[in-house]
Amino acid sequence: MANSNEKPISESLFEAAPQRSPAMTQQGRILFLNSCAGCHGADARGDEGPDLHDLQVSDRRITNVIKTGIKGEMPSFGKKHSDAEIADLLAYVRSLR
Repeated sequence: MANSNEKPISESLFEAAPQRSPAMTQQGRILFLNSCAGCHGADARGDEGPDLHDLQVSDRRITNVIKTGIKGEMPSFGKKHSDAEIADLLAYVRSLR
């Protein structure tokens, strides 16, 4: 992710897009505002954390970062959010243009 000390990993960006709905995106926005906006900004343009618009990483990578965090940079949210909620967060992040 942008401005991260994390080492990039080799991963295909070409994977099937999961099903997303406007309801998932809306729920993801609510979750984002409650869990992520403190670091990434309410508009997801970045603050302490990076800008999340037009990320050039796979859905799998975004999901993994949300679940496990990035040591020294971002806490893990895998215990706070269910897989369904993380899918909603992913839907919201992917809606950012």
